[in-house]
Amino acid sequence: MQLDKVEQIINVAGKTNFSIFELPREYDFAEILPNAYHLRALEEKTGISIEQIRDLEQLVSAKQSSDFYVVVESPEKMSIGAINALLKTLEEPRELVHIIFLTNDSSMLLPTILSRAHCFRIPSHNHIADAPEIDPEILKLAKDYIAMTPSTSLVSFADKIAKSKPAGSGRQKALDMLDAAITLLYKSYFATSNAQFLKKLENLLATEEAIRQNGNVKLQLIAGVV
Repeated sequence: MQLDKVEQIINVAGKTNFSIFELPREYDFAEILPNAYHLRALEEKTGISIEQIRDLEQLVSAKQSSDFYVVVESPEKMSIGAINALLKTLEEPRELVHIIFLTNDSSMLLPTILSRAHCFRIPSHNHIADAPEIDPEILKLAKDYIAMTPSTSLVSFADKIAKSKPAGSGRQKALDMLDAAITLLYKSYFATSNAQFLKKLENLLATEEAIRQNGNVKLQLIAGVV
């Protein structure tokens, strides 16, 4: 898989405040988004230190006038002190500041990071064509949603998701569907290089973020297509 494709998908998906990308070991993290601020362990044995996180805090506390990307390499190697220091930044996201965690194994990350970030798994080239392991019902909804256009069927589709039973389950169903749709879109982009998939991906990421922030499920699903 070409590095420029990986960078493009990270540039789009990384526009959320916090994101995790699980990458194959063939990628050198230092070569990904080289113009971003990279945070990496100064010593292999100690990992990213609390002092480095404090320096980062000072950096991101300044008001940004454009998108500012921070790439955290191998966050699973962070010290406990560094993770605790980073929590303030994770709990109080700054406008235009995007923190991207690059790892080879997202399962090694602590729940404090996993619970606050969108997780994307970039497959190696040999796995692009593999069918995603998604519940068949959710997969069908995701495919239908990707194919939607601004029409009356979109309104009824969104309404049905929002009113899923049992009562109150619509938000989670919408999030599960959006996660599946995002997975399908970046697989499709890697397989075809069609930039239209990136455009749709950007819209879906914004929709997912809005719903996670307690936005109206029906209205946000409609806005994600219109």
